[in-house]
Amino acid sequence: MNITDFLKTMFFVNPAQSGLQRQADEPDLPPIGEMMARLLPLSEEDWTLYAFSREPLRGRFTREQRLNMAEASRDCAQESFDALCREHGQAGPNALAKALGVEIKRLARSGGGSHVLFAQYAPPAAVTIFTDCLERAQTSLRECGELVPCTADFIEDVLLAHELFHHVEHLSDTIYTKSHREELWELGPIKNRSPVACLSEIAGMHFAKLLADPPFYPYMLDVLLAYGYSHTAAARLYCSILEAVQL
Repeated sequence: MNITDFLKTMFFVNPAQSGLQRQADEPDLPPIGEMMARLLPLSEEDWTLYAFSREPLRGRFTREQRLNMAEASRDCAQESFDALCREHGQAGPNALAKALGVEIKRLARSGGGSHVLFAQYAPPAAVTIFTDCLERAQTSLRECGELVPCTADFIEDVLLAHELFHHVEHLSDTIYTKSHREELWELGPIKNRSPVACLSEIAGMHFAKLLADPPFYPYMLDVLLAYGYSHTAAARLYCSILEAVQL
């Protein structure tokens, strides 16, 4: 799995791997409310373990190394957020996008391919929100009731906030999530150093939490939005999260 393949697993789902397609509900699958109730109490450390469970280089890091890199990534997101607040004030996602010159596009669905995307950043300064997932999310939110007290419009804000962090990354060559490298091997004077793909996503989720202030950790959208397409896909993602945090 290369970095591009990895990034396609965050905030959007591979149907071939996750069963993401229209199909009859399976009676033994947990309802979305039950899954959200189980995921809501998870800590940042838990979500770090989930993020690294999808990292191509995950086998090279100890638990302590994963947690340390994730903390540095969240610190990076916090520093970026604080700097933007100093420059633009306490702007919401849409106002901040305007201030940064980021164009917001809204399309019903992503164009073909084997992946259903929820949102996407395209350099140098454009974010596309795919509204089909938001329309489907309204049913899921009704099933959750007061457990997830937000609207589809608010979920759009969270998706936008996440993608805005990737714009911040694009503008900097020294930001931690881009500049950090791990040494894979050394042969004399030759060293192979690789980025750690999930650090960008960890920081993006934390940035979305800071900017949009959702009543849940943004990683939960992996399950909530997938549920609108396939209960099976959402349940598989849910089980992978519980497995990653050993619940």
